Amino acid sequence: MTDVIPNELVRNSIDVIEEKKPIKDAWQKSAVFMDSLITELSERTDFSSLKDVDINYNLPFDEALEQYPKQAVAVIALNQPTWAKTWAGCIDPESSLIVARRSANRWGGQTWAVPMGKVEAGDISTKNEALGDVIGDAAERELREETVRDQATNERSLIASSFLDQKTGILIHVVFKEISEHRINKSSLSVGLPDTREHDQIGWIKMKDITELTPMSEGVKFLFISALKYIKGINQQLTGNFPPLLG
Repeated sequence: MTDVIPNELVRNSIDVIEEKKPIKDAWQKSAVFMDSLITELSERTDFSSLKDVDINYNLPFDEALEQYPKQAVAVIALNQPTWAKTWAGCIDPESSLIVARRSANRWGGQTWAVPMGKVEAGDISTKNEALGDVIGDAAERELREETVRDQATNERSLIASSFLDQKTGILIHVVFKEISEHRINKSSLSVGLPDTREHDQIGWIKMKDITELTPMSEGVKFLFISALKYIKGINQQLTGNFPPLLG
């Protein structure tokens, strides 16, 4: 594996995935895919400095800040078939997500990541605003600052997980944002850089190909794993309470 991603993996635009009908065994197929992805991302990696954190997102942000003074958000922005919804426990291997390579002069320079950054004062509307609302606003701002999208889209967000980087003391919140095309304008979704201070490349990559993103930091691998485990938990709940076939 080379340290430079093959050009065909990351693209500046993506043809919008056509709407699919629910397929049989969708939950099971998605669970198997997520398991394989978690296994691949975990190989030959030391996560000893990273710790999952269970936090109440209804907690006032000020109280959460007392526990964790440094907080950041990471946004897994996905475009996937309409039957595959993260809040329904499904992720399609053919779905695509936004990835960016950090500029050489930045922390973690020349490594691949999802859009991410620190929670800022402007993300907080009121003193007692719930942590979940602050994180949702921070995730949207971060994606807006780091990417340019060329058309109106339908979007929904879900806070999937949080973990502590014990080396830096930063609590990182991982947010899934599902992006789909406008139902009237069927042109391709595309993504670009507003400037090159933070990143020097950005594009879409198939979810099944994220393990080919090199180099990728341990923290970025862990945020994918942490979020995938959460979605897999939803998957297991649904498959335990409903018949296994969607079609």
